[in-house]
Amino acid sequence: MTVENTNVDKMPISLPSMTYQIRSGHGKVHVIITRDPDDKRMLQVFVKITPDADNGTYCDKTLGEIIGRLVSTALEYSASPKLVASQLNMVSCGHPSMVHIEGQQQGQTIKSIADAVGTIMLMDIEQYGTELEKQS
Repeated sequence: MTVENTNVDKMPISLPSMTYQIRSGHGKVHVIITRDPDDKRMLQVFVKITPDADNGTYCDKTLGEIIGRLVSTALEYSASPKLVASQLNMVSCGHPSMVHIEGQQQGQTIKSIADAVGTIMLMDIEQYGTELEKQS
């Protein structure tokens, strides 16, 4: 069975992006989100992990790359960014981290690297909008 994807053919040569950083229990999680310059829909998500000396491992870096690739593939096939983010927010591990997110009264627990990526995606959606109606 072959699945055709026409979204990749429409991708411009350069894309605007936002880079975010959030701390997880495994280290700093850097999330780069690219958007379509015309309709502002989310196109790609890249994830880079800077592991902590105490809890971080090489596998955490690999996990970041895996999450970024899977999220980007889901977005290429018109998956809802909000749905993808909410699924990532459900993942937890044994090394949570408390972070303060700008605009929130109290700290938020980041339960995993996946949760950190989902949290950033939801913040980006809240800031730039364009959820379902422009994703198709």
